Parts: sequence; C-alpha cells; structure tokens
Amino acid sequence: MGSFWRQEGAGDYTHIKWQHSELVNWLTHHSLDGEIYSSAADLIYLKTGVVAQAVPSRNTDLAIWRKRLPSDKKHYGVWFAQSFRTYLSTPEELATVFQLRPVFLRDSEVLYELK
Repeated sequence: MGSFWRQEGAGDYTHIKWQHSELVNWLTHHSLDGEIYSSAADLIYLKTGVVAQAVPSRNTDLAIWRKRLPSDKKHYGVWFAQSFRTYLSTPEELATVFQLRPVFLRDSEVLYELK
C-alpha cells in the first residue's frame, strides 16, 4: 500500500489528480470578478486562497436558487470530475436555468460563467 500512496497520494486532496489540477493552477494565476460556486469549494480555498461556495445540491430548486443570487455580481461554476461530491448539481443541471459561458474547459475540469 505504501508504494501506491507514494505514486497516487494518500487520498482526498493529496491525490495526484488534485496536485496536478490544471484548473487549480489556472485559478491560482487568474482572478475572477464574481462569486464562485464549485463541486470542491474547499479545495479551491485550500489551494488558491480564493473563497468559493458549494454549488447547490441536486435536490435544490435551481430556478429559486438563481433568483436568490445577487444581481449586481457575476457568478461562476467550477466542477472537477474527480470530486467525490456526486450529490451536488452538475453543469448539465445548472444549464437548465443558466446560460453557461465557458471560461476554462479540460476533460475533467470546467469553469463556466453562469449567465
């Protein structure tokens, strides 16, 4: 097991997928001018110092949630496919109430402006 941990990381956010995240690296070097919602909000804060909130859970009425967002700010959604939080809303679900404007797209990591 020690060999696996040396190659892949000890688990959670020490896993190699998180250590080499292109999106986390991008967020470290680019400021967003609005609120960030993510499937791994704590990771964003731990790795970049940027405060993010969790996207709503899948049982949330997204139309009502959208109406509660401050209208004087931009809003961004950040998703990591490697996130273990499958109970949170996906980009496809949020696309039912938002126009998703791509900002950063990779195979397993995406950042959209929620319009």
